[in-house]
Amino acid sequence: METQGQGVARGQLRAAWVEMLWLLFLSLPGLGALAPVFLDSGLVTQLGGIVGGHDAPTGRWPWQASLRAYHEDQKMWLHECGGSLVHPQWVLTAAHCFRRLGLEPSTYRVQVGQLRLYENDWLVRVAQIILHPGYNRNLSAEGGSDVALIKLEGPLALSPLVSPVTLPPASLSLPPGTLCWVTGWSQQNVAPLARSFHLQEVEVPIVGHQDCEQHYQMLGPMNGPAVKEDMICAGQEGRDSCQGDSGGPLVCPQNSLWVQAGIVSWGNFCGHRDFPGVYVRVASYVSWIHLYVPLPPELETDWGKAHVGGYTHPSLWTTLPLLSEFQLGASTTPVHPVPGGQGSLTRRVGDSQDWVGQVAPAQHH
Repeated sequence: METQGQGVARGQLRAAWVEMLWLLFLSLPGLGALAPVFLDSGLVTQLGGIVGGHDAPTGRWPWQASLRAYHEDQKMWLHECGGSLVHPQWVLTAAHCFRRLGLEPSTYRVQVGQLRLYENDWLVRVAQIILHPGYNRNLSAEGGSDVALIKLEGPLALSPLVSPVTLPPASLSLPPGTLCWVTGWSQQNVAPLARSFHLQEVEVPIVGHQDCEQHYQMLGPMNGPAVKEDMICAGQEGRDSCQGDSGGPLVCPQNSLWVQAGIVSWGNFCGHRDFPGVYVRVASYVSWIHLYVPLPPELETDWGKAHVGGYTHPSLWTTLPLLSEFQLGASTTPVHPVPGGQGSLTRRVGDSQDWVGQVAPAQHH
């Protein structure tokens, strides 16, 4: 049986060959302009990461979350996907992030309030995972409704480092060229001497729905549109999200606030000029989100307004007892990384592996 390390090595070799053949294809006269061949994202997992980004400064994105899953072979909680805090007790992410390991809450933890992975981690336990009923695991992210909610075991203490993002109105429409930001830790592998990984950020322009659809139709005949009405596109050559960023937020400035317009969902290649990243259109799911997530009260926290990337982010959540940066909830688990091994291979488009364990839809109470 192939070990995880052997599988990673094989994936790296295949990825190297794919990249070389793709570059050769593009260099041949007349062929580079033809429609590219779609590659399963599993072939390029080792090429992924926030493309064109840089280290995010402290406090700029206080809603950013990391979804972790425990790996027994490495005795540590590894980053699976990104997410965003939308309430002191709720995290918004992508449904395809749970394809590989299922919906058992004890399988996961959530990290908030920290820029770096695997460095003095304090992880919050998960109480419930809810997938949108329209999500089809067989179609994965490309089938639409790639939305999930994570209920934490208890509400988090809010601070300038931990604050929910503003959800958009259902009517939000962003014209092409609107500049937004996407954040994530990308696909990170744990080196033999485990090191931490810094949150990355990159500014990306919104791409018109019709233009995005035309580019993805170049991949070949499809049954219906590739870019559905509940999706938006963003990115340009050299600026994009990629593997490991799935579930993370795409935020845009609106009326001096950062509003979450998208959830990192799927795409073809990363940072390619013809194929921008495809995101869940959060505005399409605000009503569903609020079936579970309470609306914010008309209050602000004691610390007032946090200046976020040149914009103010007023918090409308009731003040909770403030805890230190590394004490982010009543139920947290300290995690100490151990040397050795490789990280998990979370694909940008949900992988094709079967679900593990018993999976049942969560019930709304």
